[in-house]
Amino acid sequence: MVDSSINLFLVAMRRESFRSLVETRVRDLGLVPPYDELVTRLLAASGDIKKKDFISLVHTYLPADDVKELDRINEVSRELGLQSLEELVSLVALEKISRIVKREGALEERLALIQETLDRSRFAIREPAAKLAENLDTSSHPGLFKFLRYNFYRSKFHLLTAYSGMGKTNFSLILAEQALARGYKTHYISIADWTESELRAKIDKVTGLKGLWVSALDEATIYDVDLELEVTSPDVVIVDSLTDISGRFSSGESWVEYEHKTRHLRRLAVKHKACLVATHQLIVLEDEVIPEDLLGGKAHILKVCDLALGIGGQRGSDTRRVSALKVRHQPTLPPFDITVDFDRLKTWESEE
Repeated sequence: MVDSSINLFLVAMRRESFRSLVETRVRDLGLVPPYDELVTRLLAASGDIKKKDFISLVHTYLPADDVKELDRINEVSRELGLQSLEELVSLVALEKISRIVKREGALEERLALIQETLDRSRFAIREPAAKLAENLDTSSHPGLFKFLRYNFYRSKFHLLTAYSGMGKTNFSLILAEQALARGYKTHYISIADWTESELRAKIDKVTGLKGLWVSALDEATIYDVDLELEVTSPDVVIVDSLTDISGRFSSGESWVEYEHKTRHLRRLAVKHKACLVATHQLIVLEDEVIPEDLLGGKAHILKVCDLALGIGGQRGSDTRRVSALKVRHQPTLPPFDITVDFDRLKTWESEE
């Protein structure tokens, strides 16, 4: 058990409001003795517990050195208390899963026990979202900026789909330039596509891309993308592309895999409070992209997106047709044409 986590959690338990918040979640937590008995005693207390009474109580359960460590901590915020609880839940769950793996018995039974452990852990760390309707948040969430006539939002997942050769990377860099021009820290992540020198040659052609953060990865999982974002904490993230993120399913389950990827990218958008944009390569070349061009992935991919745009056209032409595949939070526009200068990374939208 990590001392810092349990100590912060115990000090947070001095507050009656914190105990009320976590009571149902910690009763079956599975802490090792003597922490399990100590937590039970704390839950039975009424009102806020004064520090001297708290130290006196823990002294009956814990060694003197542990009591000294607790005595050094004066107050723990609700947020830090919940964070320490989450760490404890993870540690306890790992210990339980380790014991289950070492057991003898049918694989199906052990997998069911592991799933039950994970479900219980999720219950212990998730805060209920229920509230009265009159207490719901009424603040609006305006788009960070417009691109291809649509609003792009913080904490939302946006998808740009196009056929091979239609300029997904170019559109990504055009979007990056517009985000940078509005003062947003922007991070472009290229996966299994461009080398650093190739990207540098593209970026150097455009003066508006100064200050762009770039990750050129040979391969990447969702967790690698998360790690890159931890470094920069950007406002806008562009992942090029969804197709090249490493997965965990077989090719026969590719559409389930896409749902897994998109769902986790959307969680990253929320976690980092970023406007997250991913590109995705289609198969058949058409002048106009329609939802059915996603084939079996239509339902799996689109149900997670807040905005999905298709970019169609013909190779060799500087005209591209933009069509909406999925739109939330804003009106759906009819398809429209734009002209693209792929050398200077500029677009001109037709205004019908």
